[in-house]
Amino acid sequence: MEKLLSICMIVKNEDDVLERCLKSVNDLADELIIVDTGSTDSTKKIAALYTDHVYDFKWVNDFSVARNESIRHATSQWVLVLDADEYINPDDIARIRLFLQEEAITPSSIYTISVVSYVGQSIHSTKLTEASIPRLFPNFQGIQYERPIHEQLINTSGETLRVTASPITVFHTGYILDVIDKKRKQQRNEKIFSELKKKTGFTPYDHFCVGNEFSVKGDLKKALYSYERAFSKTTSQHPWRFDCASKIWNIFLKLDRLSDAWELNEKFFKAYDNFPEYHCFQGIIYEQMGMYGKSKSAFEKSIQKAEQLSAKSKFWLINPLYGSSIPLNRLAHLASIEQDLNSFVYYQTKILQSNPNEYNALSQLLDVLANHESVQSVQQYIDKLYPELKQRDLHMLVSILTNIGQTELSKIYYSELNDPSLLRMEIQLKYAILHDQQQVFRALLKSIDLPIDQSSTLRCVAAGNILWGVCEKSLEIFQTAANELSIPAALYEKLIHDKEILDEWSDEQSLAIFEFASELFLLKKYELFDRVVQRAEHSALLNLLANFFFKKNQIDLSVNYYQIVLERNELTASGCENLAFLHFNNNLIDDGLVFLERAIELGPDSKQLLGYYISHSNNETKKLHYMNLLYDYFPLLRKLSIIK
Repeated sequence: MEKLLSICMIVKNEDDVLERCLKSVNDLADELIIVDTGSTDSTKKIAALYTDHVYDFKWVNDFSVARNESIRHATSQWVLVLDADEYINPDDIARIRLFLQEEAITPSSIYTISVVSYVGQSIHSTKLTEASIPRLFPNFQGIQYERPIHEQLINTSGETLRVTASPITVFHTGYILDVIDKKRKQQRNEKIFSELKKKTGFTPYDHFCVGNEFSVKGDLKKALYSYERAFSKTTSQHPWRFDCASKIWNIFLKLDRLSDAWELNEKFFKAYDNFPEYHCFQGIIYEQMGMYGKSKSAFEKSIQKAEQLSAKSKFWLINPLYGSSIPLNRLAHLASIEQDLNSFVYYQTKILQSNPNEYNALSQLLDVLANHESVQSVQQYIDKLYPELKQRDLHMLVSILTNIGQTELSKIYYSELNDPSLLRMEIQLKYAILHDQQQVFRALLKSIDLPIDQSSTLRCVAAGNILWGVCEKSLEIFQTAANELSIPAALYEKLIHDKEILDEWSDEQSLAIFEFASELFLLKKYELFDRVVQRAEHSALLNLLANFFFKKNQIDLSVNYYQIVLERNELTASGCENLAFLHFNNNLIDDGLVFLERAIELGPDSKQLLGYYISHSNNETKKLHYMNLLYDYFPLLRKLSIIK
């Protein structure tokens, strides 16, 4: 039988992380290809425990050469490139293999994976960043790497590669500063750049790559310096100049330098306004300043420009997403703020037509449709989106419909699964709770591997035990829960045993109770939901629930909770904002502005709310007050010409 997937890696002295990586992908790959470039630790011994395909290769300060050496040994239909400091969630394996089995192979297509990086001093003090990186491609199609560092995929035939998103998520710890120091990655990359400079001189593209190095480490100022050096030396002969300019533009946004972002867009991208990027960038800035009407017009124009150029081979400067999913996602978000359900459904449908694997869009769309349409109507809609349902589509549908608590619809598509055991454990548990399958739930508990490190799985275990009584395995689950789940585990144990929950509340405790209560509501365990809320009727919890129901467009429920915290004078800034837009959407502008004033008072550092107020108030005295407040918090916005 033909092998499906080869995972190709290059490694050197990775014995501290390699086993985690290989263990996570061992059941995913039909073939593990590991090229070692000179390890002096136990890296090769660890690799040999998982694969016979371990090859020595002399490091020549060129990542593309080493990558291509690993690809040369691959014999499967598909190649996935990973680094040793990356790993996947084993629960994703079935979904990934279904995708590869059902995806048609074309020589011009490569696929991005979502790389979630931990950035910070150590694994215990990090923030998360996400990037879509082309790492998956069909084998034997002439696809390989070029460039010594920040290597890029090309087709040796010269054919332009089309980039598509895949449903693969990888977690990466290589940008934690402790790890960087240990591996001395910065020195290694600097050596490569130094040799490049000796051979060919330090080109503008090399400055661009240096900027990328600083960017992934979160050093935006140094990244900006390198990007600007690169961009200042570009000519029309440098096709990557658009990418460089967009990175500068994005850093301006992150540094709240919106006037500089606007100026760059007007001075550089406006010359290419027949492409979508210029209009999409305009829309993003307008949205950040609360100018939603202008924002929507700009986003719609970016889509229009992409459609006008779609007959050509390339309708974008930087990324096709600037003419499709990015403006569509923003338009869907603005439609949700304005409670315009028809527009919301339209934009989410457009997103799914271009990428049927867009999980978040499908989840939000089905949530709206299922609460406003009949089961038959939703089925017909799904049939139009997926005229030939594949197993991977069914897995996605069952997961979403279970998560949003759609009993009848989830049952319909569950019955079409070839192997329901391939669903994530949390989905299997939720499905059992949603459909009152006590015996199935008990059997699933026995098969859970310990310790649990997913909060959603822990919530399901707690819900099942409150519903159907405590079992021995559940006690073991709570006692062995991962350290980061210690607070919710302790709270859920108290709920199970009907003990007093809390004397004093922290934000983390409020969030844990909210997540549990909202899960119960979605799983239609309304009586249990009421019991939990009544036992923990703290304003922090009620504010979270009010916002939850508001987002779910269950306005009556949300207003009931808002009324309680209003009477206590404990309504949060986000609640004030939601009530402001509820009034705006019903054309009660003056009442909406009162709530918006309160939201700004509680959170005066929101340029979006300040900008919205300035754009919609007819009171010149108040407009001047809020404009001054805007400039106090964001002095760089004084140069932004669109504020009036």
